[in-house]
Amino acid sequence: MLMRRICQSMMTYRNSILSLFLLGAWVLLLSPMPSFAQAQNMAETANAASSKDIQIDWRGHLKGQGRYQAYRDGSVYQPLGFQEQASLNSDTRLNFTASRQQFSVEVDYQLLSQVGDEVELSRRFVEAANDPISGLFIPGILNDDRRLFDFTHTLSQGERHQWVHRLDRANLAYIDDQWVVKLGRQAISWGNGLMYNPMDIFNPFSPTQVDTEYKSGDDMLYGQYLTQDGDDLQMVWVVRRDLLGKVNAEHDSIAAKYHLFWQPDWLGQPVDEPIEVDFLLAEHFRDYIAAVGLTQSLGDALWRTDIMLTHVAATQIPTTLQASPTLAAEELPAENVASLVSNLSYSWLWQPLQTGGGFNMNGSLEYFYNGFGQADGEYSPEQLVANPALLSRLARGELYSLGRHYVAASVTMELTPLWLITPTALVNLSDHSALLQLVSQHDIQQNLQLLFSLNVPVGPIGTEFGGLELAGVPLDLQTDSPLHIGQQVSAQLQLAWYF
Repeated sequence: MLMRRICQSMMTYRNSILSLFLLGAWVLLLSPMPSFAQAQNMAETANAASSKDIQIDWRGHLKGQGRYQAYRDGSVYQPLGFQEQASLNSDTRLNFTASRQQFSVEVDYQLLSQVGDEVELSRRFVEAANDPISGLFIPGILNDDRRLFDFTHTLSQGERHQWVHRLDRANLAYIDDQWVVKLGRQAISWGNGLMYNPMDIFNPFSPTQVDTEYKSGDDMLYGQYLTQDGDDLQMVWVVRRDLLGKVNAEHDSIAAKYHLFWQPDWLGQPVDEPIEVDFLLAEHFRDYIAAVGLTQSLGDALWRTDIMLTHVAATQIPTTLQASPTLAAEELPAENVASLVSNLSYSWLWQPLQTGGGFNMNGSLEYFYNGFGQADGEYSPEQLVANPALLSRLARGELYSLGRHYVAASVTMELTPLWLITPTALVNLSDHSALLQLVSQHDIQQNLQLLFSLNVPVGPIGTEFGGLELAGVPLDLQTDSPLHIGQQVSAQLQLAWYF
């Protein structure tokens, strides 16, 4: 109750808190600094750092991105006038960090834009579709609707464009030899998954995400304690708002993860390399999570695995999400759901001509068991509505998978030290659909990078990657079957300039 009142007060005075935050940053910056000559003298000595030094770092990037998507015949987008769509997006980011002794402030500013068919199609699709599932698969610009602080503002919005600016990082930190404490908007990543990562419950990347340079930040209190043995304890408290915009403790996340190194004796002989072990306990929204993760060297390969058990609280299926709105709200009992991810990575030198040289290669093979997924491979809206635990995680961006069993494989080939090619295959073993992806990452210059990706879904209509059928939309008059959201192919080209 006390924490809830504190959070409500913070929401009421969030503008004042932001002002105090920025004031603290300026106080840090305006504190006495050494002159330029003094700084030169200090740089020439072994003890160059003074207790009064302020370290300031400015950096950022400008990314321009072109996106293209073509849809399969009978898609729901055809009646809206879109057999294909193309858009131009941009992401301008300015990162500022100032530190003095053990204290630091971090503020990252973003200016985001979408121009083209994607904006118009998203708007028209939402207006035309009556299916409550449809909105889960519509991309859009980031917002702070569920975060504690609303640091996002729409600058301009029209039928075919949208400009938004926001703060993706805004935090104060204290760091010493054993403690790290950070308060404010920040990002955190947990788990050992490479393409599927169920243990990462805070804004994980999609398995098909190409640009994974920055993860979206959340408003949280983060603490880390480092032991003398190299172990560490991380603690997180994320505060959120509910759908009505009110701070609600039932939407918070409180988690702790302990990381240690374990060197057991197998048959009386200690292992050559210690095993890294993670233990996670969390209260996430209304659910409770316990997980364990392992990382171990197997010869020249690296094996990682995470096992997670979630106690899902009893919930109701709202009448607005049921196939027939006349049905009474159905209550589902509490249940325990297990998830698992396990992968193996191996690096080698490929010499196809046996004449010296060759290509550095890195391959990964991963299995993912999604306990929240549909066990029977049925993804009709009626079936998905009966699985609110899955839908809530899809809506929050914690899961991106509808099925139970997945296999993913990828190989990264280093054509040159500055040019990487990565083909990836994601396979849903339940419905036998797949997504084939090819990614090219080329560092043209020291501060200029070209990123290209091509996605090709494989599978019949009604499967996850082949295209989900939708209810509540008009039928395809030629086939007398429900329309779908199946894609034929999608491509993305991004040029990034760093400064």
